[in-house]
Amino acid sequence: MWERLPRMTRLAPLLLALVPATADANAACAGEMGWSPSDTIAPHGSVLFWVDRRATDAVWNPATPHATIDGADVPITATPFLSGPFRMLLVRVDSDKTGTLALTFDKGIPYVGKPNATFTVRKDAPGRIAKSATATVTHFHREIRHTTVEETYDGLALHVDVDALWLTVKYRRDADAAQQTIDVPIVTRAETALAAPGALLGRLGCVSTIEPAMLAAGLDVEVTAHLANGDTVPVAIDHLKL
Repeated sequence: MWERLPRMTRLAPLLLALVPATADANAACAGEMGWSPSDTIAPHGSVLFWVDRRATDAVWNPATPHATIDGADVPITATPFLSGPFRMLLVRVDSDKTGTLALTFDKGIPYVGKPNATFTVRKDAPGRIAKSATATVTHFHREIRHTTVEETYDGLALHVDVDALWLTVKYRRDADAAQQTIDVPIVTRAETALAAPGALLGRLGCVSTIEPAMLAAGLDVEVTAHLANGDTVPVAIDHLKL
C-alpha cells in the first residue's frame, strides 16, 4: 500500500463544489498527507513530506528515510518541523547524482505508516532561479457530511510561479494587531481541482491554517516561498480577503 504514497491522499474533497457530500463516519477528520513538490527535482534538491492529521502531541520526531538513487545509497539531510496543524519533514538530497530517487522508511510514523516515495532527479528538472515570486489566489469550498461530524473545507489557495515546497505566511488584521506566522505546504496533486499547485489557507476539514472568519475580514500578509533548491524568495502579495 505504501510502496508509492500518492502526493495527496485525501485532498480530492477540496473540489470547488458547493454541493455537500456524505461519507462514512470512520473517515471523518482523517486528515491529509503528501509530498511536495512535483515528481521531478534537480540534483541537491529538496522534497517535503507533510501531514495535517489531528495529532495532539507537541513532539514530531519521525525517522529519517533511507535514500537511494538508482539503487545506490545517497546522503540526505532530514529536518522535521511543525506549524499549525502541519507536521512536516524536509528532505534535502546531498548528491550530484541523477536517476530515480527512492525514499523508504524502515520505521513507520505514528498514525501515518511508511510514506515511501520516489522522484526523478534530473539536471534539467523544472524550476528556475528566482529573486521574487507572484501569487494567484483562488477560493475553495466544500462540505462533507459524516454520520457524527461535518467537515468543512473553506478558504483561499495561494498559487505561486516558482518551484516552492511551502510558504511562510505572516498575517495580521491591520498595522495595530499582533503578527502571526504559519508555514503551509504546497499541494501538488491535480485532482484537488485547484487551478495550480497551491498553499491552502482556511478551514481544512477538522483543522485550520487560518480561520475563514479572519480571512473574510481581510488580512495584511507577508509571504515567503521556500524553493526546492533551498532558496527563499518574497511573494508579491500584501493583502488577502475571502
